[in-house]
Amino acid sequence: VPEKAAASAVGPRGNVQRIGVEKYQRIELLDTASLMPGDLVEVELISEAKNDYDYVVMTDPLPAGFEYVSPVSGYRWNWRSPVYCEYREREARFYVRSLARGPGNVFYRLRAQIPGRYLALPASGKGVYAPELKCNSSQETFLVKE
Repeated sequence: VPEKAAASAVGPRGNVQRIGVEKYQRIELLDTASLMPGDLVEVELISEAKNDYDYVVMTDPLPAGFEYVSPVSGYRWNWRSPVYCEYREREARFYVRSLARGPGNVFYRLRAQIPGRYLALPASGKGVYAPELKCNSSQETFLVKE
């Protein structure tokens, strides 16, 4: 949910000036959550690693009726180490060079576009060079109203 926020910046004469900034309040969406077209959804992939792992890839299928807010692939530094993000037509992939023991998470944003009832398929993770290392999440249902 968007909220009003301001920050201080240097003005044209070196004075302090208040400018508006983009800020959002996070509200948890429960299963079968109702959204409106244009609503912003922040996806958070949370991992809990029991050991230290190298070369892990996480895949999150894109739900129908949604689109990426910023579909620019590249490195993101919102994990403990850099993560390479790829935004594709059907899924988002996150390549983690080293996954440290303990909790970690990756964020990205979607926007609801088309009214309807949609199923978000489970996200999955696996070791690139260790196929026995696997994980997955639960699926969610979203209702985008007109």
